[in-house]
Amino acid sequence: MKHLTFYLGLILLLVYTSVTQASNIPENENPEKTSEVENFDYRNGMLQWETYAGVDVKFFLIESSENSEKWKLVNEVDAYEKIRYKHRYTFDLRRPKKFYRLSVINTNGDIKQIGVIDTSKKE
Repeated sequence: MKHLTFYLGLILLLVYTSVTQASNIPENENPEKTSEVENFDYRNGMLQWETYAGVDVKFFLIESSENSEKWKLVNEVDAYEKIRYKHRYTFDLRRPKKFYRLSVINTNGDIKQIGVIDTSKKE
């Protein structure tokens, strides 16, 4: 009986370990992705976006505009550099303007515009 309890405990430990490790497997870099950011959206008064594994992002620029022509810097959001897992970012818009633009500054200094959102059409 003592050996049976030992082996059952060992089996449960192995199953638990394999399940928890499977949930922590990093996403592989996908060479088909054309952007450092996915799912840039506006919901419940917040801008939201995600970065995927293997992307080297230094920080994000959030800009606002009333007419999508003249842009004003709202904030810089520090990124988690060289992440191994997908990461979700949010930014609370206290007094929403009409348009918001998200740009990425990579660790090598390149700037890439991600997209523009018209918040008046989202809620």
